[in-house]
Amino acid sequence: MVVAGDEIERGRIAHQQQIVLTCEHLPLRCFGMISDDDYLDLPEDPELAFLHLERAFREKLQERIDKGNNNTSPYQDYYTDYVTDTCAAAEALDVGPKEWKNIELDRDNYYADYRDFAASAQKFTLTLRIKHSRRAKKYSVPLDANTRSDIHDYLTKLLELANKLEIPIWKRESILNKISDLATEIERPRARFDVVASFLLEAASVAGQMGEKLEPWRKWVDSISRLLGAAKEDEAKTLPAPEKPRELPAPDKLAELDDEIPF
Repeated sequence: MVVAGDEIERGRIAHQQQIVLTCEHLPLRCFGMISDDDYLDLPEDPELAFLHLERAFREKLQERIDKGNNNTSPYQDYYTDYVTDTCAAAEALDVGPKEWKNIELDRDNYYADYRDFAASAQKFTLTLRIKHSRRAKKYSVPLDANTRSDIHDYLTKLLELANKLEIPIWKRESILNKISDLATEIERPRARFDVVASFLLEAASVAGQMGEKLEPWRKWVDSISRLLGAAKEDEAKTLPAPEKPRELPAPDKLAELDDEIPF
């Protein structure tokens, strides 16, 4: 009986090992191209969210290809996953060309189909990037080296003071993060107003809690705000004059147009 029990136990362990081995060798497509966590921090704008996801899918596709080899890697699954997930993201976000609705890769010609889709995706994503770069220009500001340096000086002072404030830990961590975010942001070609606004709101909240004790804090925050405002004004001076706004036809002309309408 002991021997039989040992045999049963060995059989059970062997079965469990086989299950683990089988799961480890399941195609990656069973688990999706990216994790659920990757979907938690998407931009609110559907088009920007799509750009974020398509890039993640494309990078994962390249990662799988780089790790694979011609003998064991299911390349067809890799390309199919990219196309399927990209089309699903486009559908969920209500973006993308209409022809993406029913795309499937031909099993015998999957790479050529993938290449056609990849070209379509490249064209569409480039269109979105150009569109949003023009939009972002309106809500951002370029900074010269001197302005960046001045803002960094004020941020350094705010950082030192924030570490000494008698405020809750969560509040200190929040303002420290906003200071860090703005310090990173002003190194970009254009500083985005949403990051600036987030910093200013948090800084104002801290100042409101501390009152007159934070007079230097208010002064440094105001200085940063003025520097950013001056940079935007300087940019506005270099822009071409706006086109003459369209005007409604004169009343007499409107009457003539009304007479021409056949109903």
